[in-house]
Amino acid sequence: MDSTLRKWLLPVLLNLPSQGLLEVIHITFSFVVPFPWPVDLHDWMLTISATLEAVLVKYFLRLQVAKLKFDLRNAHTKPFDWNDFNEKMQPKKLISLGIICDFSANAYRA
Repeated sequence: MDSTLRKWLLPVLLNLPSQGLLEVIHITFSFVVPFPWPVDLHDWMLTISATLEAVLVKYFLRLQVAKLKFDLRNAHTKPFDWNDFNEKMQPKKLISLGIICDFSANAYRA
């Protein structure tokens, strides 16, 4: 799953000709999580959110809205505190710059 970040998302973002002009970005990862779900799923999502935040802070200077969504179908068969997890994923640097942010995961059984 980590190859998504390195091989697709970051090259697309870093090669945009108008990084300095972009004001709104919405990124959604939507997929069916295999059973049993990967043990590193949460770490992967936290890594993507932190890396995305660092790229946005450095290169997207006019950004006003940043949203990152993980739409995870069949991700859990046992209870998990998604509110706590989503709080950990919030991009504190972007928020401190006054950027409207919503980084979150939504897991459900299909």
